[in-house]
Amino acid sequence: NDLGLLDIAMPIMDGQETLKKMRQFEEQNGVAKKDQTPIIMATAVDAESEVREAGEFGCTDYINKPISRAKLLVMLGKHGIIPEDWWKNEE
Repeated sequence: NDLGLLDIAMPIMDGQETLKKMRQFEEQNGVAKKDQTPIIMATAVDAESEVREAGEFGCTDYINKPISRAKLLVMLGKHGIIPEDWWKNEE
């Protein structure tokens, strides 16, 4: 997969648990760490403990809400999902 974008607070299964299960699935199926799906967690609050826990489970990065298009594109460039100079083509 190209990208997982999870909200920390989701109904039924929160983002932390979803992240943990996704990483377990990848591990059980022999996906090397370098080939794991990049996962960005979104949060409405600046909850340092949740961010730290997400990092322990293998979260690639996190983004605070509200999420703007530009903020998300910069993060995608930072992690090599899109070219870092995406904005040069935004004319």
